[in-house]
Amino acid sequence: MDLNPTEEQRALAAVLREFLESAEPTAVLRDTAASDSPFDRKLWARLATEIGLHGILLPESVGGSDGDLLDIVAAFEELGRSLLAGPYLASAVQAPILLRAAPDLPQTQEWSTRLAAGELVVSVPLDRAAVHVEGHAETARVTGTVGPAPFLDEADLLLLVTSDDELLAVPLSDAPTVDTSESVDPAQRFGMTSLTAAPGVWLAQGAVVAAAHARATKHAATALAAEQTGAAQKCLDMAQAYAKERRQFGRAIGSFQAIKHLLADMFIEVSYARRITWLAAWELQEEAEPRSARAAWSHAANALQFAASSSIQIHGGIGITWEHDAHWYLKRALATKALFGTPSTHHDALASALLTV
Repeated sequence: MDLNPTEEQRALAAVLREFLESAEPTAVLRDTAASDSPFDRKLWARLATEIGLHGILLPESVGGSDGDLLDIVAAFEELGRSLLAGPYLASAVQAPILLRAAPDLPQTQEWSTRLAAGELVVSVPLDRAAVHVEGHAETARVTGTVGPAPFLDEADLLLLVTSDDELLAVPLSDAPTVDTSESVDPAQRFGMTSLTAAPGVWLAQGAVVAAAHARATKHAATALAAEQTGAAQKCLDMAQAYAKERRQFGRAIGSFQAIKHLLADMFIEVSYARRITWLAAWELQEEAEPRSARAAWSHAANALQFAASSSIQIHGGIGITWEHDAHWYLKRALATKALFGTPSTHHDALASALLTV
């Protein structure tokens, strides 16, 4: 087992980091946080056409690269590092897996092609949808309340998995009314909407949908762990650089023992988060329920909160000013910590699995 990224994955991460540094998504976030959505559709399209981000898990036949979860982890570390706003977990991770549950339908082929090209924004609710469905195939009508779903107000297509293991696609061309929830992190936008006999496409039902939904959720949680790890690494990098530059009592603050210990603790937490996340991604390719997955989902969330808080502590007062990036990482930590379950929930599940061996 090799938990180091391949040369191709390193190259993907390097190209993506260079691309995102030039796009300055944190500046966009700061400028739009008080009013507009920080989601940039032009950047979305460029990431698809120039980097191939949206098509990593899509087959080559529709313009994807037929990659795996390890490729996703390499890419999402860079997304987390830059705090990129958008439904990337839903569109680049969950949607490709769900659409493969109905691979032979012409609609899924069309949507997959448009997704890989950056022409389609997909939202997937965090939970199964409690909706009523009438009809099948292209004549399905969907009624019920849906959400929370990421960037629902920006989405072109809504993919739903019902409590009856039905997979539905609801085009959002009619722009239904969306109630967007406020978040401590403006880059994490979730919306609710009420559908009344909304036209939809019934894609599949049964065990294949249940398996796809479980796989999509686990892959998304692992991609989120990678995103949190990348954000935590950025917190460490910012704190380390500041500790070398900031001087007190005639010496760099990084020479003080308290700062040294704090930076060392940050390094340990970030390093472990990265290793356990890569292990989880590797094992999820081989089995459905690796114990490392729960460990990764919980530890990465805690590591980001610790790294973000410690970074602000090292920066001092400037770290919580609007102009500085440090506080945005703490907001991301708080907003995503329980997205796919709280760390304590994952700890309990992991303990239960270990005790039943």
